[in-house]
Amino acid sequence: MAKMDKKVKEIWVEALRSGSYRQGEGVMCNKIVGERSSHKKFCCLGVLRHCMFGIDVNPDELANHFPDAFNNYENYHRSETKLLDEELELFGIDHVEQGKLIDMNDDLGLKFNRIAKYIEENL
Repeated sequence: MAKMDKKVKEIWVEALRSGSYRQGEGVMCNKIVGERSSHKKFCCLGVLRHCMFGIDVNPDELANHFPDAFNNYENYHRSETKLLDEELELFGIDHVEQGKLIDMNDDLGLKFNRIAKYIEENL
């Protein structure tokens, strides 16, 4: 198992507990546009990406940080639902842990506070 960068973990856990992010599922960030207002919903991994890079919806912005990762079409669309391999390495998260976090957020519907506790104790 990879060891997560301590500072990154602190920032991420704080953001998940802050109440500043609306929780969503299925994609890193989903922009909801209504007649009177719009807002964004993030999965737990989308919060991490937003904290580290300020990126929420647009994969083109992510390509500015990891240009080599976007040499193929698959990574462009993958980046909307999962962290790229380059991000996993940078943050110290492995594919198994990413899968667990996706399951907690999307399949089990655990709230950000519970996911933050898991991150603190296990990553």
